[in-house]
Amino acid sequence: MKALGRYIIVDEVKESHKSQGGLLLTSEDTIGMRYRKGKIISSGKLIEYLKKDDEIYYNTLTTHEIRLKGNLYTVVEEKDVVVVL
Repeated sequence: MKALGRYIIVDEVKESHKSQGGLLLTSEDTIGMRYRKGKIISSGKLIEYLKKDDEIYYNTLTTHEIRLKGNLYTVVEEKDVVVVL
């Protein structure tokens, strides 16, 4: 599987968050959050600074999901990446 152009294929990283009140939130509780963490599976040839296995945070409002061989991946445009870890 290879992303094209300025697209990135991401595998979402499930993480838990702690609220200000001390409650532990699971990934299901954070569905409405705008940014998610993911690991890059593939990036297009027009992308210079991001590579496979980089962990990123991306904007979920403009992403698309794709199911390949039973796995669910997220397709992100380069402009929607907000943080590289």
